Amino acid sequence: MTAFQTSTGRILDYGQALQAVKAGEIAGVNAFKGRDGETYIRGDADGDPTNNLDQLPTFE
Repeated sequence: MTAFQTSTGRILDYGQALQAVKAGEIAGVNAFKGRDGETYIRGDADGDPTNNLDQLPTFE
């Protein structure tokens, strides 16, 4: 399962995170529609590859 943990410790599944991103509740990320028509979460482009979503630490 893909999940996200916010800086406050809140854990969101992908659907919850996507809704929060669309509502502007999570800074530093945006929702975009892929070529397949699905909507995805990605980090805002800032030129810093160390803070890309795939570079963030994992949690359990």
